[in-house]
Amino acid sequence: SLFKWHVFDNIFPGPDADRRPQAYCAFYQGKWLLINQALRSLTSPNGNRVEINQAVELREGAQICLSQEAHGCIVEVSVVNKYFFV
Repeated sequence: SLFKWHVFDNIFPGPDADRRPQAYCAFYQGKWLLINQALRSLTSPNGNRVEINQAVELREGAQICLSQEAHGCIVEVSVVNKYFFV
C-alpha cells in the first residue's frame, strides 16, 4: 500500500501519521496495476487523471505523478525480476 508519506515529500511516518491507504498495487490479468483509493490528482504517464477506484498500469520506466498538490511526488517504475519498485 501507498500512504501519504509515500505521496508527499513533507509527510513522514510516525505514531500520529494518517495510516489510511491512498493506493495499492495488484497483479491482474498479467499486468501490475496501481489502484487509486484516495488520491485526488493521481496522473498517468500520458497525463490523464486516474480517478478514485480506477487503475494505472505499472510499466518499466513509467513516471506517475502521485499528486499534483504542493509537495506531491513523481515516481518512476522499475521492474526487477518480474517484481516492481516505485
